[in-house]
Amino acid sequence: MKVYNIIPILLASAGFASAATFWGVTNNNSLVSFDSSNPGVFQSTASITGLVGVDGQTPDPLAFIVNLSFNPGTGQFTGIDTNSNIYRIGLSGSSTLLNSTFSPAGFDAGLAYDPVTDGFLYADDAAARFNITNAGIATLVGSAFYGEGDTNELSTPSIFGVAIDSDLGSTYFLDANLGILAQAIEPDALELFTVGSLGTAVTAYGGLAFDSAGNLFASLSSDSLNSGFYSINQSNGAATLIGSFGQGVGVSTITIPEPSAALLGAIGALALLRRRRA
Repeated sequence: MKVYNIIPILLASAGFASAATFWGVTNNNSLVSFDSSNPGVFQSTASITGLVGVDGQTPDPLAFIVNLSFNPGTGQFTGIDTNSNIYRIGLSGSSTLLNSTFSPAGFDAGLAYDPVTDGFLYADDAAARFNITNAGIATLVGSAFYGEGDTNELSTPSIFGVAIDSDLGSTYFLDANLGILAQAIEPDALELFTVGSLGTAVTAYGGLAFDSAGNLFASLSSDSLNSGFYSINQSNGAATLIGSFGQGVGVSTITIPEPSAALLGAIGALALLRRRRA
């Protein structure tokens, strides 16, 4: 079972060496933040409240958020809990139910904000791809697959992390079964291509995100109990450890930061590119 969702929200500056503030959800359902240079120390903590059962009404004290993403336009999180309910979550941890009928086939998944659609991309370990609006409406896009001639052409994607490159529209995925970084040419595409091995054994505890400088990060675990914060090489998929989250801490998903000048400028270019491809 997932323990943490980690999200980069603020970037100190454009340089890779500069630290970013990330946000996450702990196994006691608290919204926390930490500095990327010191992931084992939380800077703030707020209890997440208002989660309900599968009926969409009854309070569920055992539920917790397993996917989390951030919309820089609204300044709020979108989260999905262990009952597959979709919420809007404020920085204070207060949650508002958006949808109690979402029923994906998979369990582990990744969730990423798409700046062009102003919605979210959800991809799971059953290879299902959904678009989710800010209102929490989920629409099945289809099933992801590895492209013809790809090293993993005969494998079914088992996704547990998603990140969208705001500059180019390329979408990256973490595959738990294969232990690889994969890529699609844009968020709408179902065809994936292998980038390369992460170089470390992984379980489905993990996530993926870009900072506003275009650096790719991941949270990864080899035993579903302890995990670390990694930088990811976009050319070959190699994961390099930055630091541990601490003993007994697992991490599941990470996503994009608040808008930078590069992100805002890229939105128009991405929209034009997609129209040309349509």
